[in-house]
Amino acid sequence: MRLDIKQPTDRVGDGGAAIQGYVAAGYLAKRPNTRLDYTDYWWLKKSAPFMTHELVMIEQEYMSAWVGCCVSPGVGVTVRVHGSTANLEQFARANKCSIETNVNLTDVAKYSHIALSSIHKGRYATMSCRERDIQDQDGSQ
Repeated sequence: MRLDIKQPTDRVGDGGAAIQGYVAAGYLAKRPNTRLDYTDYWWLKKSAPFMTHELVMIEQEYMSAWVGCCVSPGVGVTVRVHGSTANLEQFARANKCSIETNVNLTDVAKYSHIALSSIHKGRYATMSCRERDIQDQDGSQ
């Protein structure tokens, strides 16, 4: 999710490797819960911390087969907010990610094909660290 300091149009690390780490630790199933267009959606099987919040979903966008325009490789997370989102917002600014700090749970459930009733009540935030997020913040399209 972090920007590469030497090449600020790229991200460091491998989202797939990070996801496999969560799989190996028992937080995620071996396969995503669903795939929509270019995005895999992984719902956590058990609670995991993420920057003082509760990680509930990981998204990974990549092209495995052409389904139309336009893929934007990268990852995103949805967290159940505990306290202030200042740390998430600071990370997003520093790493050219987009962030929504008051996510509509109906949209989260709809796009990731999970029952709304299975999501705990609370405030949620979504952070996206994809190629398009860097371009949007650089003003290039």
